[in-house]
Amino acid sequence: MKAELHKVVSVSYRLLVNENNEEIVVETAEATDPMVFIFGVSGLPPKFEESLSGKSTGDSFRVSLDPVDAFGEYQEEALSEVPKEVFVNEAGQFDTEAVYEGAYLQLEDENGYLHKGKVVTIGEENIVMDFNHPLAGVPVTFDGEIVNIREAQPDELAHGHVHGEGGVHH
Repeated sequence: MKAELHKVVSVSYRLLVNENNEEIVVETAEATDPMVFIFGVSGLPPKFEESLSGKSTGDSFRVSLDPVDAFGEYQEEALSEVPKEVFVNEAGQFDTEAVYEGAYLQLEDENGYLHKGKVVTIGEENIVMDFNHPLAGVPVTFDGEIVNIREAQPDELAHGHVHGEGGVHH
């Protein structure tokens, strides 16, 4: 079976970035706990999926992506000031345990959507948050192997995600 549209693909990989001419591993998925997705509807970078197209179980891959083809360019507009009062604990005090420079927090917008952001600075009244992907603006390399490929079930295709092992349980 080959990696193609609507197949469930499981991959092990190392996600690498280049720092000072040295490859640094920033994320991994082992063969025992692979990343599992429906090919063509995963939300993964399209160029990443293109590099897997036609490959079979056991095939290795290595694909380097420019920022625009990976996690996007860094966008200044993704910096946002959030009122400090949003971050109060149950006692009504500013939550210094959860909110500190460098912390990643999830916030819900007025439409109920969750957004993950990084605390950049904490001011007197506002907190500057960066809602860019942590690897925005960074070229990356995926180095890995296809662990398994199977047919997607009709309910997985209808829901747009993998169910069961490696996927969503509901």
